[in-house]
Parts: sequence; structure tokens; C-alpha cells
Amino acid sequence: MIAYFGSKGSSVYAADLDEETGVLSAARAVGDATRPGFLALHPSGNTLYIVELGDESTDDDRVGSYSIDTDTGDLTRLNYQPSFGENPTHLAVSPDGKTLVVAKYSGGSVTSYPIQEDGRLGEKASHFQHEGSSIDPDRQTKPFVHGVAFSTTGTTVFIADLGIDKVLIYDLDPATSVLSVARQLCVDTTPGGGPRHLAVHANGKWLYVCNEMKNSVEVLVLQGEDWVLKETVSTIPSDFAGSTSTAEIFLDPLGQFLYVSNRGHDTAAVFSVDPKSGMLTTVEYAPVRVGEPRGMWMDPSGRYVIACGQKTDLVEVLAVDAKTGGLSAMSESVAVPDSPICVVFLSR
Repeated sequence: MIAYFGSKGSSVYAADLDEETGVLSAARAVGDATRPGFLALHPSGNTLYIVELGDESTDDDRVGSYSIDTDTGDLTRLNYQPSFGENPTHLAVSPDGKTLVVAKYSGGSVTSYPIQEDGRLGEKASHFQHEGSSIDPDRQTKPFVHGVAFSTTGTTVFIADLGIDKVLIYDLDPATSVLSVARQLCVDTTPGGGPRHLAVHANGKWLYVCNEMKNSVEVLVLQGEDWVLKETVSTIPSDFAGSTSTAEIFLDPLGQFLYVSNRGHDTAAVFSVDPKSGMLTTVEYAPVRVGEPRGMWMDPSGRYVIACGQKTDLVEVLAVDAKTGGLSAMSESVAVPDSPICVVFLSR
């Protein structure tokens, strides 16, 4: 299995994960790209999509498509499209592999692109500029679009907007890759929370949102045709008084456990998911040794989690306890240059 790492440098890096031992090889550069922060893998496993931040003097931000050599893991650029907004930070591919949706943090907008049969990106299909603000006078003066997630059917797109404390909902036409505003426009989240990223449960009825600024998870439940906020749970212990913020959120393959990375507290918050209600119970705050864990994800088998230390140039593999969902460090950290901030897995 290959783990790909997005970075703040000029390369995407990769390392081989031994699926039996959990040992991660030394990292290697596999493709040149400009500040390739966040990555998204096509369902076919043949193409990787990357948000690329241009030179600060030219503001040439874009999103690129790269073919994958499945033998070596090397990347070859197919094409790129303009991001149509400053600072693209997150992206996701639809389950059918026909649409890419990109969130622009500083630009406060979301854009969709059709994916062609060879993996290349077509010209933009739709674009929405968010409006509004929220209560924090420093970080919520305008929209800051931060996260994208597709519904299990692939016909609904959820967008986390940190700047306006909302999860916005769009309908997707799979045939054209065009987004349109859904009947339910949005769900309001905790004021000042700063919704960052999202995780959709496989049953399609539960949606989990991590609040970057309040270090919390919000549970949204589909009731009838509407999404309703049902619960808010802290991702840090009640007695922690330091500076910290959440970064990544994801579920295990069976939907039994939820994970959130805490930067500053330097832990992964682990929650069990009630199989009937979707509500959360805290399992533990698992230590992450690489410091400032930003990117963090679970391999497709559900046996390992890799955490990326954005300020240490290190990543580490954590073993997953299949019964409790708990995490434990496995081996020495592996060096990944240029501030690794994202990890995705390619089975081969």
C-alpha cells in the first residue's frame, strides 16, 4: 500500500506501508507540484487530484490532476484548472468518479469540475461565492470555506464554512457536475466554533463536523428530509487550558469509531459511535508523538492510522484496536520533508 503526503513544498511524497507489520518505508518525492497541500484519490486508483498554491506574488492558485504509476507510485501531471478563488484548501471526488469539488479558504467559495474518462479535469461546471460572517472578530469576518464531503449517494455535497459557522448543502447533477443550492440551504453550527472538515457515515443518515476553533465535534442527523444538529462533544479533556485546534475527522470503515486530530493538545480524540442513534462516547485522547497533527487518516483495512506532524516534518503510524477503536504508536517516526499536512492511501 502507498501512502501519499501533501506538503507545503514543491513535491508530493510517498512511502510504502507494509500491511502486515504496519511499518512505513522512507519517504520519497514522486511528483513535482507547487505547494501541494491537500490530495484526493480517484475511486479507480489511477489519478490523484491536488490543490496547488501558486507563487504568492502571482496568486496562481490551481487544482491539478496527476496520473499514478501503480507499480512505482510516481505521478505525472495530466492537466490543471484555475481554482477560481484564493487559497484552495480541500477537495473531494464524487463516489462515481465523475466530479471534483474544491473549497477555497481565503476565497470563501466552492467550485465543481467534471472529471473526464482519462482523469483530466474539465473546465469548471459551477461556482458559488459564499457570503456572511460570524461572531469571532479576527477569524470570522467573512466566509472561509474549508471542507468538502459527498453524501453516500453522491448527489449531495456538504461544505463546511469556518467563517460563517454553517454547513452548506448543495445538490449535484452527476451528468453535468453542476452544483445547485439544495432545498435545505444549510445547517447552523455552534457560533464561534469554526466548522472545518466533515465525515459522512456509511448509512447516509449521520454527518460529523469538527469545529476547528472550539475543539468540538457536532453530530448532524437526517430526520425526514432535513439535517438537524443533535449533539456537540468536546475533542479535548475538560481540564486542558492550552492552545489547540482540531484539523482532521474521519470514521473507521465499519462506522463504529470516529477520530479527530487535535493540534496543540497533540492527540487524536477517539469516539465510539452508537449504532442506533449515531451519538458519540469518548474512548480516549490518544497521544500523537509527531506534534501538531494536522493531516491524519486511516488505511482502507482499518488497521492503521497515519498522523502528519505539520511542524516537525515527521509522520507516524498508529495501530488501531479493533475492539475499542483506541490508537497506539507502533514504531519510530518517519521523516517527510516540507511540512506534511495530508495523507491518502492507494491499495495495490
